[in-house]
Amino acid sequence: MNLKQYFKELKRRHVVKAGIAYLVVAWLITQVLSIIIPTFELPTSLLKTSIIILTIGFPIWLIFSWIYDLTPDGLRKTEDIEFDAEVSAKKNIKLNRIIIGALSIAIILLVYNQFRLTDSYETEIAASTKIDTRNSIAVLPFSNMSSDDDNAFFAEGMHEDVLNKLAGIKDLKVIARTSVLPYRNYEGSLDSLGNKLGVKYILEGSVRRFENQIKISTNLIEAATGTSMWSNSYDRTIDNIFKLQNEIAQEITETLKTTLSPTENNNLNTVPTTVIDAYDNFVKARNIVNGYYNVENLNKAVDYLKAAVTFDSNFIEGWGLLANAYSELYEYSLDFDDKSVSVKAKASADEALAKLEAINPDNVYTLRAKGYYQNMVLEDPIAALQSFDKALEAFPNDSSTLMYQAVIYMYLSQSEKALDNMEKAYAIDNQNGMVRTYLKMGYTYSRQYEKLIPLIKTYYKEDPEKTHYEVEMNYYQFLIDGKISSFEALEKSIANLQITDRCNLRVVKDNKMTVAMFNQDFNEYIDNWLGAWDSHQKGHGNWSCPQIINDELNQANLMLKNNRVEEANQILIQAIEAVERPINEMSMCVYNKAVYDPKLDYLLGHKELAKEKFYKDLPRVMNLTKYPRGSVERSVLLETADMVAPEDVYNIYKQVSSKPSSIVGLETVCANPWIYPNLLKDENFIADVKLDGRFVDFLKINNFL
Repeated sequence: MNLKQYFKELKRRHVVKAGIAYLVVAWLITQVLSIIIPTFELPTSLLKTSIIILTIGFPIWLIFSWIYDLTPDGLRKTEDIEFDAEVSAKKNIKLNRIIIGALSIAIILLVYNQFRLTDSYETEIAASTKIDTRNSIAVLPFSNMSSDDDNAFFAEGMHEDVLNKLAGIKDLKVIARTSVLPYRNYEGSLDSLGNKLGVKYILEGSVRRFENQIKISTNLIEAATGTSMWSNSYDRTIDNIFKLQNEIAQEITETLKTTLSPTENNNLNTVPTTVIDAYDNFVKARNIVNGYYNVENLNKAVDYLKAAVTFDSNFIEGWGLLANAYSELYEYSLDFDDKSVSVKAKASADEALAKLEAINPDNVYTLRAKGYYQNMVLEDPIAALQSFDKALEAFPNDSSTLMYQAVIYMYLSQSEKALDNMEKAYAIDNQNGMVRTYLKMGYTYSRQYEKLIPLIKTYYKEDPEKTHYEVEMNYYQFLIDGKISSFEALEKSIANLQITDRCNLRVVKDNKMTVAMFNQDFNEYIDNWLGAWDSHQKGHGNWSCPQIINDELNQANLMLKNNRVEEANQILIQAIEAVERPINEMSMCVYNKAVYDPKLDYLLGHKELAKEKFYKDLPRVMNLTKYPRGSVERSVLLETADMVAPEDVYNIYKQVSSKPSSIVGLETVCANPWIYPNLLKDENFIADVKLDGRFVDFLKINNFL
């Protein structure tokens, strides 16, 4: 048969159209499966298997179409059928209808699937960030155009005061100062910056000061288009600076058609002080406390503020910041040997607060200072929350007060309110390192991985050099569903990871350790543990780190179980030496040694002493409310229970995991079973795992269940 006859025969036997029909129907099947599998949480391997079967079936179908034909009399060999043009035409029409129908359905499903994925992603983002429909603005740092660099503080003060004027308006979403500071003298795309900060408008400005004269230029720009909405230049004398701040804020609100309440309108026209020397000293102090400072710098800020309120005894912002500074000094000085420092700080804070109450008890600066004092000095968090609530009513765009409240809520075990505050703070201050860290920590400690993953996605998009984020996302997905496919994705992300200067190697090594243990590669686990331990140890210098000591004790226990006694003894020697070194209380990974000390006694052979110490410290740890220390200490407590009190480990697990803020849950235990070997053997915990269902297959495959 020549080629021409071959193609003619293919057409007669309808092989080509049968092949097209097969491909269209196969595509339709994959579209249906891509919707059904995630909806019913079926294994993703089902889709892969289906594609392989459909691929193998394609040549079989073509051969079948060549050999057989479907007739009104049933399935018959094509060579036994006499060709009938009319029957062939009808069959062509049927095949065309099948192809067109299946193709139409497949396209509809494809479009639906795309919208579903888009909606799913938007839902993830919406879950981690509250929707805000207000007009939004970022006030970029004003450029200092003065020839004298000493006037840079003045430009910074002008910027912050204009920003604060706008931030006091409820109808405006105003990005916090800490998030706009990195964009001083910004020359990039405003559209990109607007998307990053989550705003519609951007205000740029410059300040020139010479002796008694100032010149300020401002430009309000629509971020998406780069269109100038309003601009102006002002030439004033220095004594008109406060009226000018009010004028700029007023013109911006008018341009954005912002609705002002009578109180907000009054605040926009209020002048904080008419004394320039008072303002200069206040701005210098504020620049200190806006950054990272120690006690020495805080005392310097106090000196500036004392000068400010001496120049103007009714300067309420100056008194407010001074009261805050004294409250902080009181808290810092509680650990000083010289107790007179804290006594003087409290007396000075009392004096500043009395002055604030006399000037205006309902002013936002009075309410903030009162909240700090009530929490730091009086140790009355409930009263502090009430004061901060009133302050936020008057000044809603205040990320620092929102975060301070969030920490108090965590202290009171009200994690939902804490996270709500953190999310509000993130919406207006998403470039603030502390806000970003605490929100991520908040989601982690409350085990809200569904919100945590899209948050990390955002961080990764903004900083793609932090490649460990990819590993973290896969680990948290594994915690969510416990699927073998999720573990494989984690394993793959580690294998394909590109190490960069900004990659957190400890995170990577911790996850490598997890993978190595499940793969029963203990040597690989040891290598990564040593790497993670060394990098953490170097960061502490000569200080003792409880987290390192606890890691060492867990590691020694694993070494002993794997018959590596000599190496275990070396680790124990290191741990004993580390316990004797002083602890840096300012470190994030510090907690009470009493929570891990029983591990050391147990591993040194003093098992009864270890149990005695454990039960003695148990009530303290269970009732510890300090955030995040309480959550961290309870997670270590459970590890210790598994080692020294295995008969009680399940009851302790239930207590620890039921706390509103707890790192430990069923999923974290299942993802680290070698840390909790006795808990994994407990029949009650096994029943919990089976009832939950997520990790059953995974733990069975890895012989932990």
